[in-house]
Amino acid sequence: MPTALNEMLGQALVADPARRLSDAGALRDALAAVDVDSADRVGSGPVPCRTTTVPAHRDTPPPPEPGPPGTTTVPRPPDPKKKGRRPQLIAAVAAMAVSVSVSVTVITSQGRGSETPKSPSTASRPSVTPSAVNAGFGGVSTTIRDCPAAAVDGADGQCVTTPECWSGITDVSGTITVSLADCRVKHVWETFAIAPLPKDGTTNNARDLIKHPTVQALCSRKVMLKSRTATGRAVTSRWSTDILPPTAQQWADGLRVFRCVAHAATEDGEITDSHFG
Repeated sequence: MPTALNEMLGQALVADPARRLSDAGALRDALAAVDVDSADRVGSGPVPCRTTTVPAHRDTPPPPEPGPPGTTTVPRPPDPKKKGRRPQLIAAVAAMAVSVSVSVTVITSQGRGSETPKSPSTASRPSVTPSAVNAGFGGVSTTIRDCPAAAVDGADGQCVTTPECWSGITDVSGTITVSLADCRVKHVWETFAIAPLPKDGTTNNARDLIKHPTVQALCSRKVMLKSRTATGRAVTSRWSTDILPPTAQQWADGLRVFRCVAHAATEDGEITDSHFG
């Protein structure tokens, strides 16, 4: 199986809501981002634990055994029925992932009581128009007033004036999938800083971007703690940080900004209301 698909399935089943696929739409987007023809393969086993790498051409049949002296062995022709098995396998695994993801969601909802919880908005981050790109931050209203992010040297960081909340983050080989959520109901992440991508680190791959020292300084725990409002300071749970680079669509549209987001490790992994801005 492609390594990216293996990682995506692991994210569909992870127990932490902050890292789990948020809904069927997020699963669809994560599946669409997987390159099923990639030569990077892994064997079977627990996901996302350590896996065993197998040769990319593991389906190649072994060489035929030699016949008696003086004879020539003709290789067996490939079985045409095997050519279509991989796409069928991928489709079967994807269907299984959808079934398991939906089952986990149903069980989680039932475990919280009989009352039907309010559903946050799960619309993926919208693509931006060229006019919005020219606005600097994709049309997002920002400020540097009373904004700790603005004090980070060389980052050009700002704070959003309207709170931004997000569902769980899905990371498949550095490609991020995340959905906007209503801050008034339960969500996982919230934006505490926004900035243009560093000139020497222009990428939308989260795993590469997080290594940049300017990004690390802006999205640090220190900046995040200073950015909390009174409601944020009242949350006594441990806070953690992460980054949201541009999505593939935003990257194609020319948007070159990233966000620093924070998550409070509460009992169920979710919070309500806004805590930054």
